[in-house]
Amino acid sequence: MWKQENLPIEKLLSMLFINRRLNHACCHLPVDQIFFSYVAEHLGVDCRNTLFWRNCFKGDYPSLSMFLQQLWPVEFFSQPCEYSLGNQFGFNANVDGIVKVASSLVSEVPSNNQSTYLAGWLYYDLSERLLSRGQLLQAISYGREALQLRKKLLKKKFKFYLGKFVSKESECSGGQGFVSLEAWGPTMAEIWPDCTRPSSMRDSFLTPWNVLKCYLESILQVALMHELIGDGAEAEVLLRTGKEISCFQGLPIFAVVFTSALGQLYCKRQLWDAAEGELKHARDLLKENGEFISCETCRLTLEISVDVQAGDLFWNQFDKDLQKHSTCNLSRALGMYRSAMEKLNDTSLEFSAGSCCKLNTSCILGNKDCIAETKRGACNRGKKPLAAKDGVLPPCTPCFLFSQEPIDQYNELVGLKSERENLKNAESAPPLDVNVKKTSRTSSRLAKEQNAAAHSKTRTTRSSKRTAHVKSEKDLAELNSENDISGSDKLSTDALVCGKLSCSLDGVYCSRDDICNMFGCWNCLFVNSLNSESIENILQFRKDCIRRRHLVSLLLKTARALGAQGGKHGAHEVHSIYWQCISLLYFRSLPQGCYRTYEPHLIGLIMNENTGDFLSLERAEILCSMSFFLLKGFLSEQSRHSCCSFSSVQTADIVSWLLKAFVLSGESPSLLQEVCRLLTCIFLLSTIDSTVQLPLYSKGSLSLNHWAAYFHQASVGTHLNCHYLASLQALPRKTDSKGLVGDFANKIDEVPKFLRFSSADMEHLEKHVSEFFNQLPDVPIVCISMLGGDFVNVLGEALLLPSLFPAWMLLSRFDSTNKPTTMLLPVDSISKEAHNEDSSIKELDNPTRASDKNWKCPWSCTIIDYVAPTFRKLLKDNFRSLSGAIDIPKDGQANTVRWWSDRMKLNNDLNEILENMEKLWLGPWKYLLLGHQSADQHSEAVLENLITGLESEFKLEANPALIKVILGGVASVDELKECVSQLVSYKAYFGRGGCCGRDRLRAFSCQIDAEALVPLEHLCNGVVNELSELVERTPVILVLDTDVQMLPWENLPVLRNQEMYRMPSVRSIFLALTRSTNHQKDASVIDPPFPVIDPFNAFYLLNPGGDLISTQEEFDQLFRNYEWKGNAGDAPTAEELVL
Repeated sequence: MWKQENLPIEKLLSMLFINRRLNHACCHLPVDQIFFSYVAEHLGVDCRNTLFWRNCFKGDYPSLSMFLQQLWPVEFFSQPCEYSLGNQFGFNANVDGIVKVASSLVSEVPSNNQSTYLAGWLYYDLSERLLSRGQLLQAISYGREALQLRKKLLKKKFKFYLGKFVSKESECSGGQGFVSLEAWGPTMAEIWPDCTRPSSMRDSFLTPWNVLKCYLESILQVALMHELIGDGAEAEVLLRTGKEISCFQGLPIFAVVFTSALGQLYCKRQLWDAAEGELKHARDLLKENGEFISCETCRLTLEISVDVQAGDLFWNQFDKDLQKHSTCNLSRALGMYRSAMEKLNDTSLEFSAGSCCKLNTSCILGNKDCIAETKRGACNRGKKPLAAKDGVLPPCTPCFLFSQEPIDQYNELVGLKSERENLKNAESAPPLDVNVKKTSRTSSRLAKEQNAAAHSKTRTTRSSKRTAHVKSEKDLAELNSENDISGSDKLSTDALVCGKLSCSLDGVYCSRDDICNMFGCWNCLFVNSLNSESIENILQFRKDCIRRRHLVSLLLKTARALGAQGGKHGAHEVHSIYWQCISLLYFRSLPQGCYRTYEPHLIGLIMNENTGDFLSLERAEILCSMSFFLLKGFLSEQSRHSCCSFSSVQTADIVSWLLKAFVLSGESPSLLQEVCRLLTCIFLLSTIDSTVQLPLYSKGSLSLNHWAAYFHQASVGTHLNCHYLASLQALPRKTDSKGLVGDFANKIDEVPKFLRFSSADMEHLEKHVSEFFNQLPDVPIVCISMLGGDFVNVLGEALLLPSLFPAWMLLSRFDSTNKPTTMLLPVDSISKEAHNEDSSIKELDNPTRASDKNWKCPWSCTIIDYVAPTFRKLLKDNFRSLSGAIDIPKDGQANTVRWWSDRMKLNNDLNEILENMEKLWLGPWKYLLLGHQSADQHSEAVLENLITGLESEFKLEANPALIKVILGGVASVDELKECVSQLVSYKAYFGRGGCCGRDRLRAFSCQIDAEALVPLEHLCNGVVNELSELVERTPVILVLDTDVQMLPWENLPVLRNQEMYRMPSVRSIFLALTRSTNHQKDASVIDPPFPVIDPFNAFYLLNPGGDLISTQEEFDQLFRNYEWKGNAGDAPTAEELVL
């Protein structure tokens, strides 16, 4: 067809590229590695140079946009890189430019399949690009747009039908068959088109199978992003759809990817059997179809992915077992992670390129086990800015920071380099030579033979590599001792936190050329690949970036598992993994022996604001993970060995790291929740030691309570917030000549700007938090979370507990006018004595009952199942009881009596659970859940007397708002004594209910002695005698974390007369208030302002069948007291219900 159409070779290759005919499904590289040699051999065309491809897409901006996005690593699409690419390719590849091009394609009238197909690719690649920056909300919007466009094309090629979906949790018999897919018309007519039509050549590439492949890739992309924002239900629908289509159509790569992704989803839902089944299926599919996957790189990538997900399954089973009866699953997880690591370091992952033959400078490539050497073109790392071909890039931050280190170790580094030059092995990567030009096939083949010969001569065993590595570390240690350089001399707190190092050592500055060539700076390698104008170099660079992403994730999982084993693995091993993770973000192969020299600069890089959104989620995950591990380490009573600068980390350092992670993880709900929870706990734990000075509240006007309350509320409802903001990011479907139109901007305006802290400057954070509290409503908001897992260990170590509690409750109370209160309370199990068989609800004696009904628990497994295990059983019994009520025969008097007896028992059991929650968990702090009382002069005088007494007797700076809440709730002197006693002992940052004895929190040395109790009793007796009668309280807004939402908090005994409202997050409160304000400002809106529900305008219907006499007698008078309208004893007419 190419010869018949008489097309230029450039036109043919451009069409092959944009229609994805140069690679296979789910491939990380847009062009197959052997394609260039194949074209040179059979067509006599050298297409390795970027100039050739620029001519292929000359004047075709949509195709050029697709080429640039697919060719370049997504994490290197920063503003400077976009500028350089624009100069070299004559097109601005920034986000706005890509969106503009894609919108113009979709808005074409009439639209054609090729334009829709190309626009779908532009949106798809743009979504990947934004996701790498951590901009999840924008990424999911463009991903959805790509999916919609591809689904539109799919319906033109296939008969596509989605039936009723059954989730895995309620699935009884497989749930297969809800997808129907059948090609329209004869398939061969699509593959061999009519060449007499003018558009035949262009449309011949857009076959049904090509469209189906694109649709499946979009399904996978959107499903994984839905999983990230916590929308597991939508993710499951998409993944099950993709899996069924893949298996039915015989697409093995897609089948493996979708099956393993489903296993990962079920693992997060704690559906262990389903997750294990899916992962086993994925492994079997990979084994059966491995020979059909021609791309070795993708086959190994799939194997690595399955191993990692199997390791995640074992880790989650270990992590969710709060009792930690066995470490078998932990050992299995480590085994799977190590298996994946070995495959990731496999030599077959190398890129066999033969075009890079001009070797100028050497670059050491090293990892933990082996050091290899490769040759690289020199890049300009002097004082002048690094220049691309047609533009100028700013100075490279990593190389600039590293070149500032005055090192007496320079000779040692040269020696290390010389020694490792003899350890070449197959793990070396091909060069990214700036001077690479077109080469012949003969020179390429010769270069390959030379590399193979060198490789055969230098092959080493694992033991020899380990010996060389140990030797290099010893040499470095000896050199440090000779120069009298210690870790304490090199590092200061400022250097550790912010990367600032004022070096006083005498030595020679290492030039930036040496740094870049020695360690392989990613930014420099990017510019090298850009300047080389070699497609093969660019593909190698992209492949290296993909490997780096997998390696960093795998290293973090390994560090997490090693850290969970306590003393079995030394802290030094985990520290080394963290240093390796940080170095991999910026350097291709920083030798492990150099970590100690460059530790402050590595911290400086990951904290550096000039790096922008580069790998933001990876950076946030590293900071959070190492903060958690180091916090557990220095809270432990075990001695700390000074192995590296991590051994001297203080609480203030960890807070700085977590604040950076807070900014970087703003659109990753799971990571953001963990970061905010950890920050809250650290702020509260810092009150135990008065010498600890944190970098925020000690300098600003906000108190520690403000910071703790802010981060606590930010951790609640993170997934729901992402759901809502992602829905606002949905792209409008209609466009005009001016661009996108719709109500997107109006929707965004509804969300107050201060709700999302997006500034990278920490100095703006205090202003943001102050504005947050000023904008709160004047009614109290109470946030409740339940902390388990590693938080239990951290709090147990910090508070010197003799034995650990299964969980801790984090409780915050705040409003716009009063100082917030945030408190940690220990939580123990409230399980009753073991039930005997007669205590559960039995089936009613009804032989005509059709079938048993299964109860579906609305949650999978949470911390509540450990601290309130009887609650799930109670709900199940309640379901069985209600289900059996409809099957009671009319003459079954005995069954009716028994049914009511069961209902009364269930009611008593629930009441017992609620009483235990209040008594054992909350204790005297249950009054924090009550609303404000209207103040009068008498109560204000009592408040002042108590505050004055606490300040004079115990030197306690009391929170007036907290004291006011206590006085407004306590009903006896004993309750007031207990509150004030804990207030003095724990400074209102910790509390305890009935489950915790007075002496268990051993970290507090300021327990009240017997002599101090005397003035305390006199103070409390005088205050209680002056308390006035109870008055009406203001409402309370309850914001519960997902782990505790299932409990009926509003029915706690203390809250049964309190007006309560539930909201899923504080952001949702602001949204409701904003909408209410907009309604009031708009005179045309006749809807009432928020709230729109009047609880006194109600109609009741009581016992309409007339057969529940005792129930009617119980409630009839209560409803009449409320003066509600309604019917009792008979059914109302239709006219009465309408009125």
